[in-house]
Amino acid sequence: MVDWRKIPKIDAHIHLTPKDVIDANIDYDGRFIVNGSIDDYEKIMKTYNIECAFIMPFNDPYMLSMEPAVEAVNKNMKNMRMIIKFS
Repeated sequence: MVDWRKIPKIDAHIHLTPKDVIDANIDYDGRFIVNGSIDDYEKIMKTYNIECAFIMPFNDPYMLSMEPAVEAVNKNMKNMRMIIKFS
């Protein structure tokens, strides 16, 4: 029998939450706050043998920045991409 945890995988759809959004909402027990950071997702990747993942943005700009301006959201997404690329 095949152990699915040992098969390398690509996660086709993940959401990550920027640190400033997590920090501002830490008292809220939502799944994107509790498990939304890059560090949290890296643990999941190791547990389930996920080799790479595609980040999908949220439709709600407040989930991507505490400032819902396009520039702030773009900056947070770029910073998350750079962290993942070099980790």
